[in-house]
Amino acid sequence: MYSSVALEIERDLKATPGLEYLFEREFKADTWAYCVAQARADLVEAWMDRMGSVEDWAQAAEGGVSSPSEEFLELSSRASTWATRIGLVPNIGAEVTARIVAARTRIELRERRRAEKKAEREAMKLAYRRAAHPLDFDAEGNLRSVEDRLKDIRGGESDGR
Repeated sequence: MYSSVALEIERDLKATPGLEYLFEREFKADTWAYCVAQARADLVEAWMDRMGSVEDWAQAAEGGVSSPSEEFLELSSRASTWATRIGLVPNIGAEVTARIVAARTRIELRERRRAEKKAEREAMKLAYRRAAHPLDFDAEGNLRSVEDRLKDIRGGESDGR
């Protein structure tokens, strides 16, 4: 039941700029644990909101050991612990900060490599096109207009349209 809520929390995190590191290898499992813990706390909170009174929050369910409020505090505490481990709270420790920096560095390097590979592919495509279709380019290597290419094909005449 809570997995659909956890997936929604995960989608929200993915859509938040600056939190890309949460889906890197060393954070992925902890991020999912946070999503699940937060989803469970959210569901208990919603259940408590539907209760008739604050007194109902304090009573343990039939056969239950803990009250809804105790359950909510436990689940909220667990979600808070996971949030701290993945850097979602303001005051995080040096170890978490170092993990975040390492993950963000990896992301940046990966994006640079992708950009470099894309530029290299584009350069190779252009070089191939220049070699395979030399009439498409002028002496400086710029792509010629269709009209200029048609003039060359027709022997310097315009098509007259």
